[in-house]
Amino acid sequence: MQKMQYYLGMVAGVVVGLLIVPIQGQTLVGTWINHDYNMRMELRQDGTFLFTSPYGNSNGSYMVQGNYLMMYASNGATTPYGITYFDGNRLQLVDANGGVMNFVREAGASPQTPGMDRQMPGAAPPGASEVLLTTGGYQLTRADVQTGVEIVEFIIGQHIQPSEVEELTQAAIQEFPQAPAQFLQQVNSLRQSLQTLHSLTDPVKIGLARQELITAFHKGTRQIPEEQKPMIIRIINRYVKVLAFDPANNLTLTNRDVEGFLNYYRFVSELNGQPFAITPEVQQQAEQAVAQAFPTLPLEQKQVLSSASLIWQVIETNWQRFTPQQQAQFRASFTQQVPQPYGQTGYPQQNYGGGNTSTDVSKQIRDMQADMWYQQNMWNMMQNMNLNSHATA
Repeated sequence: MQKMQYYLGMVAGVVVGLLIVPIQGQTLVGTWINHDYNMRMELRQDGTFLFTSPYGNSNGSYMVQGNYLMMYASNGATTPYGITYFDGNRLQLVDANGGVMNFVREAGASPQTPGMDRQMPGAAPPGASEVLLTTGGYQLTRADVQTGVEIVEFIIGQHIQPSEVEELTQAAIQEFPQAPAQFLQQVNSLRQSLQTLHSLTDPVKIGLARQELITAFHKGTRQIPEEQKPMIIRIINRYVKVLAFDPANNLTLTNRDVEGFLNYYRFVSELNGQPFAITPEVQQQAEQAVAQAFPTLPLEQKQVLSSASLIWQVIETNWQRFTPQQQAQFRASFTQQVPQPYGQTGYPQQNYGGGNTSTDVSKQIRDMQADMWYQQNMWNMMQNMNLNSHATA
């Protein structure tokens, strides 16, 4: 099978794997049949499995971890499968190469497990039923392409250009004939996940979902040349640039984290009556300095930096909810309760081009972490004012 260039099974597997409700191992116990490839998978109550197919047989133990079926063969091989569909009698697995396998439970089907219905929505959005291509009785529609567009726009937090929509469209048209049934299965999985993503309203949950998806996509494609990555990933990478990655701790530092880090300091500095502008030069210098320092920083500091975009998003969201009177009250309370300006050296005023970059960055993050009373006090003031605002609304 040729490599998928548009959706790629990994994309669908990652999105669905991060969002669907975890499945309990005991609900999968039984014998499962795949009629497409004449495969038989027996998952036993004692945690062992027997797998038979025309390509060979294997046995060993298995375990369900979240939404992944981990199979440990007796020959020492470990194979993870993403569980992208399960309703008690039907099971869909995605392997590491993006291959989709559909199983049905052998005769003597069990009752459907409450809360485990994974029925894929089939209705296309209004006005999106235009057929772009028909292959082997399967139709690629404008709605299928729009699913990919919406995944990208959720992750980057903004609309993409019409030219980029066209890039996704052409990539889909080129890929679709390779395996139309598998392509549509992946689209349906993504469409179901979009419903979960669009239901998120808490900025923290939205930010965490974006962080997890960006990290998973980068981890899964970082060894692939950019021009060979799925079009979805390539477009995301134009907006969100990964500056550093810690595979041991699964931490990703992006340009948006550096931007959030700078905005945090700008906000605090302005509360102290010391406003300044974050110029493109400052942003660029900060990105270079932090990316260079990131690999050698302590784990705690890496965690702060890789969450800076989310931290700033929450602070900004709370601040924008305040009325002008509440903002003035917050400034007054902040000035009175914080004994001295935080981070007096001012991170954006650092000379990023010289000196010991790692030491400079580490010092600034220590400043950010050092006064926990300061941070907790600021959060408490914001939270209290938000509660008061809701109570009087």
